[in-house]
Amino acid sequence: IRGFRQLHAELTAATGKHDDPWAQVGAMVEAYVDFGLTNPHMYDLMFSWHVPRYDDYVGTELEDLALVELEVALDNQLLIAAAIVACVGDAGPVSDDDLRFMAIRTWTQLHGYVAGLNSTIIGYMHPHPDTIRARMVEQIRSCVNTEIASLRIPVPSDHTGGAR
Repeated sequence: IRGFRQLHAELTAATGKHDDPWAQVGAMVEAYVDFGLTNPHMYDLMFSWHVPRYDDYVGTELEDLALVELEVALDNQLLIAAAIVACVGDAGPVSDDDLRFMAIRTWTQLHGYVAGLNSTIIGYMHPHPDTIRARMVEQIRSCVNTEIASLRIPVPSDHTGGAR
């Protein structure tokens, strides 16, 4: 629970430095990477290690505590979703499915990068992985912004594989 609360506090602090929701999204990307790399053991415990999760505790005396952990963890997704909604603004409502998809897509990009650095795998792929951090973070931020922008523009259903 502590790690998820700490991540939430750092994401909240990062967004609090900006009034513009687009800048808030970028700040969350940077803060997430900072958290994961600054706290590699906590990060691994939260996201990478094969430790019991909520479903493993259902029906046990620890179910209520596991539910608290799950809810605290999902609060981080709500921060991202709120920033996405703010970026879309008056262009129209964003479906819950789009919000979930974007939160999952964003997290998988961030997690892949952080976990790859923490596990040293990226070190085998690049001789100086620290030199690509700014570029990687900017690319993730750019992908997220592009996807958010796509929610602001009506896309014909024949270009998306189906209507939204």
